[in-house]
Amino acid sequence: MSAQSTLSRREALSLLGVTSGSAVATTLVAQTAGVRSHEVIGAATSTRPQYVFGYGSLVERQSRTGTWPSAEFAFPVVVKGIARGWFDQTDVPSWSPTYLGGIADETAECNGVIFRVTPAEFNSYTQRETGYRPTEIDPSRVTMLDGSSTAPDGDIWYFANTRKRFPSAEHPIVQSYVDVCLDGCLEIEATYPRAKQGDFAERFVRTTVDQRPHLSLAPVRVHAARWSDRRAASEGLGRSDVRSDHA
Repeated sequence: MSAQSTLSRREALSLLGVTSGSAVATTLVAQTAGVRSHEVIGAATSTRPQYVFGYGSLVERQSRTGTWPSAEFAFPVVVKGIARGWFDQTDVPSWSPTYLGGIADETAECNGVIFRVTPAEFNSYTQRETGYRPTEIDPSRVTMLDGSSTAPDGDIWYFANTRKRFPSAEHPIVQSYVDVCLDGCLEIEATYPRAKQGDFAERFVRTTVDQRPHLSLAPVRVHAARWSDRRAASEGLGRSDVRSDHA
């Protein structure tokens, strides 16, 4: 996804869920273009299969395929050593909301999905995730929720934040972004029984640090019921014809 298309998508998000307070920026690690290019080149030249771990909007199929259509299929996982929270912002000249970000934290874990990419696809996702640093994950820290006993053989990457910048009135959390993330979680629950049994959507909320009112457990159930209704309508089914235990 080009910077231009990413920007237009973000500008189109609803201005819901504005929080008050001042922005706080905490530098975690220094990021340079050279460091980022090194990671991209490494993925592009490796002979091993390459995977991306998505822990925010990339959990949703439509969001993934908007960058590369072949990313339709993804596998649910839990990764130890990554903390997810509301501390990502994009440096753009116009209004910019706050998104979910991820940083290394030995005491934390978060769920999400992994999907395989080619070198060209990896480069496209790197361009999409502007401001993040591609960071490799030790496969031993990945627990599969699709029935597999181990992570796939290959290099697994996530896009890590290089600093924390928290929500403010100028950089709010928008409801439409939250909806994308939760839609993705509910898609996963509808596809993978083990993820459903483990309350994948609620786990997404519980493993998100720096919690805000926009992503609390109570609305997950309401959102799940609405998602089930939308799914039924799109498939031409009645509510009783789809799994209703999301609510």
